[in-house]
Amino acid sequence: MRHDIDQAFTAGQFTDALRLQELLTVDVETVETNSAGKPGEKTSSELVSVAWYSLFARQADKALSAAKRALLIAPERISIETNRAHALMYLGRAAEARALYLVHKDKIVPEQKKKTWQQVIGEDFAALRKAGHEHPQIAEIEAALSVDGK
Repeated sequence: MRHDIDQAFTAGQFTDALRLQELLTVDVETVETNSAGKPGEKTSSELVSVAWYSLFARQADKALSAAKRALLIAPERISIETNRAHALMYLGRAAEARALYLVHKDKIVPEQKKKTWQQVIGEDFAALRKAGHEHPQIAEIEAALSVDGK
């Protein structure tokens, strides 16, 4: 199924990629819950993907919900906060988004090959822009974080 998800996403079929990712997430959560009695790290990782694909499918409310669930399972993973911040931005909750983007400035994101928060945010913004998901707050956050030399 992962191949189908990646293929749909690469083809710009963001709603299809999201739907497939949600199905995969349910399967992973079921397996983890049956074996460990609760959702775990794998479910959290799949929820991060649901949040990411939701952003591209222009479903920021779903992205925010998935990010919150992932954080409940794995609160130590600051990489989850990237999708939460993006979702807040797209939902028009600018002050909350700004605060979240800035609170992690200069932190290392271990789950992202030890990149800095700014590098991860810059890469995310580039991917979102490439898909046509521009937002006025992106330039403000890039400047505040000194992303791409801004």
